[in-house]
Amino acid sequence: IMGCCLSRCCIRKLGGEWADVTKCYSNDAGLSEAAIKLVNDAFNGLDVTKIVDVHVHLIGLHPQESGCYAHENMDDCCRCKSYGKKWLIMQASGMDISAPDSDRPYYQRLVQLFENYIPLHLQTEVKQQLANEKGSANLAELRVNDDSTQSDEEEKKAFSDPPDLSSPLLERDDRHAGYGVQGVFMDRPVCPKVVLLGLDQVYNKETGIAEPHNTSVYTPESYVEQVCDENRHVFLLGPSINPYRKDCLSKLEYFKNKGCNLIKWLPNSMAIDPMDSLCDAFYDKLVELDMFLLSHTGQEHSLDDADYTVQEYGNPLRFRNALEKGCKIIMAHCASEGSDEDLDAMDTRKPVINSCDLFIRMMREDKYKHLLYGDISAITAFKRVDNLVKVIQCSDIHDRLIYGSDYPVPAINATVWYGRLVSNGLITQAQATLLREIYKFNPLLADFVGKRIMRYTDTDGNVHRFSDKIFQQFPLLCGYNYEKNKAEKKNE
Repeated sequence: IMGCCLSRCCIRKLGGEWADVTKCYSNDAGLSEAAIKLVNDAFNGLDVTKIVDVHVHLIGLHPQESGCYAHENMDDCCRCKSYGKKWLIMQASGMDISAPDSDRPYYQRLVQLFENYIPLHLQTEVKQQLANEKGSANLAELRVNDDSTQSDEEEKKAFSDPPDLSSPLLERDDRHAGYGVQGVFMDRPVCPKVVLLGLDQVYNKETGIAEPHNTSVYTPESYVEQVCDENRHVFLLGPSINPYRKDCLSKLEYFKNKGCNLIKWLPNSMAIDPMDSLCDAFYDKLVELDMFLLSHTGQEHSLDDADYTVQEYGNPLRFRNALEKGCKIIMAHCASEGSDEDLDAMDTRKPVINSCDLFIRMMREDKYKHLLYGDISAITAFKRVDNLVKVIQCSDIHDRLIYGSDYPVPAINATVWYGRLVSNGLITQAQATLLREIYKFNPLLADFVGKRIMRYTDTDGNVHRFSDKIFQQFPLLCGYNYEKNKAEKKNE
């Protein structure tokens, strides 16, 4: 009994112990004035309607409820790493580790974190802007004038239609969730846009049959769709589809018709070789549908529980074929962990090069300027900080980087090493103290603020930071008509 209690105590300490996120901006029990100032500084200069987190994982453990599952090794206490990881993730994501009987608390916690993310005064400004655009003098008048009455048939049609991804303030038309736009929007928090990611199973490339015994974690695309439909004010679809499954092309068409613009891969753990010719039809369909492929790049150690990880599949250079076909690729984490063979080298024996250097090389090739992107999720993790210092100095590629958090990773206390950022000159000790305070309330907000405020001074005295555009890439993900539609709305 004592050992069990001690283990739970350790899990709570390493996983994270949380303050009430709804009190984050409260005058009484919320953040200190200094922490609030740091948050406000982080949002300064940004259009909050363009903020997007492109890398947030949906996870579940109850196949009978959600269809999700984790490999049996995560239930084996003799497999200490896998077993402990499961409990740490549960604790970090706010699930009840004493009675985990449902997957709903995971995404309910996510919604709560993002609803308490943008400072209240900025939320009010956005809503007032919408009121002004609608010709209403104030928010109350807009609520009164809201025509949210729809017939059952109209509601049903609105719900089944794909969302309008080009709406300049709402970004997705809330009528597609069966509600009138203005009233419901005004009565709930303004949130960042969040791409909610699934994770497909390993499939046998010859037979197209799923292999659960080789799959570390599975989050089906149907569950991603369900959670996004329930929370359209927060989430955008980011399903994972393995190119070796028989129905992969029809699945792409289905989700494109649902308003999805991005598909997620984790090649190292999903046993997908990006150079495999069997992926060609998948790439061609992505190009036809004008969809992004967000893929893990670099080494992978978080999801290796099925003992079926193929690290070379994370090599950024293995995506050259996809790029040559015109496929839009977002390389997750900027390939900021590990090393890979330099497949471009003419040598018979290929040299092994830092994976992030390979990513930067490709980003600087002119032919990929409108095809290749990177996300900065997990790049502050202690193993990746050296490469973070490289990327933050590459201002020439910042316009093609996208903010991502890699949640639940930045919520796991054991992985949040602010001291590492201090020792590398990216933040000050005083900022680290304030980030820890923010983290206690909202680890997602702490991740965003940390990446916004960090600065790096090189040996020549030049100060580098992540550009504002990195954090405002929703127009890129929702389609290129965003600015045009916004201008047209303004001129109406």
